[in-house]
Amino acid sequence: MGKRQLPPHMYRRAYKTRGGFSRTLYYARFTLLNETRTKPIPLGDNFENAKVLRDQYAIQVANGEDPTIAKTLRRPTFFPWAEYWLELKATQASLEKYTAAVLRLKEFFADFPLKSYQPSRAEAYKVWRTQQMTQHNRPPKPGTINRELSVFRSILTLAYADHAMPGKPTVSLLQEDNERDRTASEEEYAAILSTLKEPYRSVVVLLWEQGMRESEAVHLNRKQTNFLDESIIYTQTKRKKTRRTPMTPVTVATLRAIPQENTEEDRYFPGMTRYQLYWHFKMACDALGVPDLWVHDIRRTFMTRKELEGWPPKLIMMMTGLSQLRTYDRYNKPGFADLQKLVRRGASTKAAPVVAAPELPEQPPALDATVEMP
Repeated sequence: MGKRQLPPHMYRRAYKTRGGFSRTLYYARFTLLNETRTKPIPLGDNFENAKVLRDQYAIQVANGEDPTIAKTLRRPTFFPWAEYWLELKATQASLEKYTAAVLRLKEFFADFPLKSYQPSRAEAYKVWRTQQMTQHNRPPKPGTINRELSVFRSILTLAYADHAMPGKPTVSLLQEDNERDRTASEEEYAAILSTLKEPYRSVVVLLWEQGMRESEAVHLNRKQTNFLDESIIYTQTKRKKTRRTPMTPVTVATLRAIPQENTEEDRYFPGMTRYQLYWHFKMACDALGVPDLWVHDIRRTFMTRKELEGWPPKLIMMMTGLSQLRTYDRYNKPGFADLQKLVRRGASTKAAPVVAAPELPEQPPALDATVEMP
């Protein structure tokens, strides 16, 4: 059956969820009064309901109203704007995290009038969150609190852009010190591989050889791999941009050795989650006595290794899917062992021959007193 015929000012967007299920969302686009650009309005995932909403919004636009803020301006408080912000994020992979952050924000801020917001309320939220405990019986990390405050700031900024707040909101974040410089040595990598069991061993091999993200390795399926030209196509990436990278010979051998299972998604590692990978990797490190090494450090190790091997940074970024040099600098972390290896490699090379200096007389000859000096 072909696609449904859409009425004017209405379009669809089809995508796949992380679970591999297809979903279609409908939107309307209208050029509002006194504006030159069209504005997208989410209509939901039900086609019939979306048509009804489109007709209602078309009437509002014809009357000079803005349907995107008509609902929220009747109640210029936090709750309706938070819900509207979540509607706009409905197609993003981080929607579940956004929803959890909004629930936390609602618990503290309640449905306060937006015009009464003061930056001191965000400071009070920081104090409140640091006094709580996570499921691991410890306070939340600054990065966790900052992600929630970033959602809060984004909601207020949306309200300010649509004239629901009198002034631009100010939300300051906590100072973070989360930049790691830990990399794995070749000896540590070999020991971890000998301790890990399949299929987690194969996943770590892919991380070491390809420099991919953990989620990209865990969810890798056979449709993404092409053994004719030995390449991998990444579709569900962090930046939602497709990229294609070559496979190393070790990667080719590893993937070919994995038996095929009849699953709907045809994944190389069906049923595996990132958290299972984290747990098995940590257990292997603890058993070997390897200190403070995370599975994500293997990605940093890949970039550092390739930098020392002479790869141009742009090619390393293409391989790993990074888009900014600033992020690349955070990953490229050579350590003392890398420096020591280079120094020893330089000392082992044949030294250049030393050319003997000409002999100089012990004492310069005396000047002739009769010679007139200019």
